[in-house]
Order: sequence, then C-alpha cells, then structure tokens
Amino acid sequence: MASTLGDAVSGIRFEHCRIMFLNLKHWLFALAPVVALSFGVFAWAANPPKEDASNVTPKVIEFDVVSEDQPALRKALSAPGCVTSKIAVLLLSEHRSGSLDVVTIPNRDCAPVRLRLDHGRLAPAG
Repeated sequence: MASTLGDAVSGIRFEHCRIMFLNLKHWLFALAPVVALSFGVFAWAANPPKEDASNVTPKVIEFDVVSEDQPALRKALSAPGCVTSKIAVLLLSEHRSGSLDVVTIPNRDCAPVRLRLDHGRLAPAG
C-alpha cells in the first residue's frame, strides 16, 4: 500500500508541475509582445535622432563681445587686433541646447575661426 500512496503522490506532483508549466507558457505568449515593445521603446529612447544641421540658412550675426570672453578669443583668433567690441560671424548650425556653431567673417588681417556661441558668450569650438 505504501508504494501505491507514493505513486499517487508522484502522479499528483507531476500533474501539478504540468499545470503550472502550461499556465506559465500561456503567460509567456501573452507577455512576449509587451517585453518586445519595452525593448523597442528603450532602444528608441537610448538613441535619439541625429541633429540635422542642413536646415539652417546661413546668416550673418553681429554681436557685442563680453569683456570676460576677450582673453580666450585673443588666443583663438590669429591676430590680437581681430578681437573688437563687435564681431560679425556666419551661422553654421544650431543645437537643441540653443548654442550655435559660428565662423568669424574674415577680413584682411583676420583669418576665419570656428567658434561656439552659447547664451551670448563666445568660446573656441572644441
């Protein structure tokens, strides 16, 4: 009789495991699209689209140079006389942060130099 009781317990355990596996298999098929969609959303959020600088129309901007920026600009520009109170630059591209990539407009003494204009402050592009 002990072997029949052991066989019954073994059969009950097997059926319980089989029922749990079938239930798990149904949940797996039901949740697989949610998992795939989650991976897709994560991949999209982790790789934002590249900034398109081709939509910027070239335009000349003239602005006042802040006195704190003049020492850094003197190093970036070729001649010391190139740093004046006003500098004219050509807009190359705009960033989402609001900063601008610009290049100075050359004259007879000053070569063009690429700079970054960030919230009204000029700095060498780097």
